[in-house]
Amino acid sequence: MYISGVPGTGKTATVKRVIDSINADLLMKHSFKYVEINGLRLANPHQAFSVIWKELTAETVSSSRAQTLLNDHFSNKKVKELSTILLVDEVDHICNRKQDVVYNILDWPSQTGSKVVVITIANTMDLPERALRGCVTSRMGLTRLVFKPYTFQQLQEIIMNRLIGNSSFDPDAVQLVARKVAAISGDARRALDICRRAIDLVKSEDESQLITINHVNQVLNAILSGVRVTAIRCCCLFKQFFLRALRDVTSSTGIEHSTIDSVYTQLKSICLLEGEELPNEQQVLMMAYRLRDSGLIFLEKKRWDIFRKVSLNVSPEDISYALDKYND
Repeated sequence: MYISGVPGTGKTATVKRVIDSINADLLMKHSFKYVEINGLRLANPHQAFSVIWKELTAETVSSSRAQTLLNDHFSNKKVKELSTILLVDEVDHICNRKQDVVYNILDWPSQTGSKVVVITIANTMDLPERALRGCVTSRMGLTRLVFKPYTFQQLQEIIMNRLIGNSSFDPDAVQLVARKVAAISGDARRALDICRRAIDLVKSEDESQLITINHVNQVLNAILSGVRVTAIRCCCLFKQFFLRALRDVTSSTGIEHSTIDSVYTQLKSICLLEGEELPNEQQVLMMAYRLRDSGLIFLEKKRWDIFRKVSLNVSPEDISYALDKYND
C-alpha cells in the first residue's frame, strides 16, 4: 500500500494506531512482526537494509550483508513462522538515483511464499508517477490511500479535543487558527504549534488572561514578520531548496552540521520531486556562499570545496514557517 498526503494529516499516526489495534486483538497477538523505518532518519538509502535487519533480529550487520540476508529471509527459501508488516515512512528519501533500494524493498512482497506486507508513506501523491521508474511503480501496487488536508471543522475539533479541561482559549481564537491553517495546508501540527505559541505569549503577560483572537494574530504576525523567516521567503527557489535539503540532512543524522556534498545529494532528490532542473556543483557552491552572506547558514572556514562543512543559522521551524504562507 502507498499512503500519501500533505504533512500533518495523520498518515503515520493512523498506521500505528491500526497496528496497535491489531496487536490488541488476542487472536492476532504475536502473529506478525512489525518493523518501521523512516527514510529521513537514514544517513543514506542503503542503510535501510541494516535498520530493517536489526529490527527483525537485533543483529547489526553491514548494509550489503543485510540486503543479502533480507532477500533470503523474504523469499521462499525459508519457511517463516511469522508474517512481517514493514512500514517505510518518508519513502521518497530512499529513492536514490538508481532506485535500487526502494525497488528491492518493494520486490519482497512479490516473491513466492513471501509473508511480508510493505506500507510506504510520503507527502507526494504522485511520487510513483513523477519520480519512480515503471518497474518500481508496478511493484508498489495499486492499493493507494490519500489523506486529504484537514478541513476547518476537523482542525477545530482536534484543537478543542486537546483543550479539554482547559478554558483559557476563546472559541473564536480556536476558530481563527483552524481557518488560517485549513486555508493553507490543513496541517494539524501547524495548528497546534500556533496554539502553543499563543499560550506561551499569554503566560509571559498574565497566566489568568483569556487567549483571544488578538493573541493569535500576534503569533501569526510574529511568525511571518520575523527577520529570518522574511529572509528565507525572499530567497530564490533553489536557495529555498538548499535550506530544505540542509534541514533534512541535519534532521536525519541528528548532527547540527553537514557538508555541502551531503546537502547536494539531498538537493538532487528535492529537485527530482519538484520537477526542477538540477543545478551543478559550482552553482550549489555559489548558493552556499550567498546564503552565508545572508546570515542564513554558517560555512567552515579555510575550506572552499564541496566537502566544506555547513550548518543552519536558522531553526528548522523558521524554514517550515517561511515556506508555509500563513498570510495568504
